[in-house]
Amino acid sequence: MKRILSVLLIAVIICFSFAGCTKYSSKYTALMMVSSNDSDSASLNFDSFVGTRVFKMKNKSNSDKTLEYSGKIEGGNARVYYDNESEKTELFSLATDEQKNSSVTIKKKSTVYVIIEADSKCSNGEFKFEIK
Repeated sequence: MKRILSVLLIAVIICFSFAGCTKYSSKYTALMMVSSNDSDSASLNFDSFVGTRVFKMKNKSNSDKTLEYSGKIEGGNARVYYDNESEKTELFSLATDEQKNSSVTIKKKSTVYVIIEADSKCSNGEFKFEIK
């Protein structure tokens, strides 16, 4: 019995060690999508997109920085959220033929998640995010 429990415990530990632990996950369907994600910038361009795309960036500085962002879509609706070491907060939303450009302050030495969500099909979109 002791041996069986030991084997089960080892199996569970191995399972969890291979599974990545992340706060948010991406799940989407896209057509003609180009995406990039560095430690201080991210972008997403697409012809068609539905679902959730998550970007992870870091403010490595000892001071607060600014997350500059822009977004536009020609069709559909999308919401963009961010999480700067606290909770998911709406950054902006877009509807057909809308465009947004702005910025928000992010905390020093922190991880920033940017989450793009589209419940229905969006077309011809472009999103850019950069920590400055």
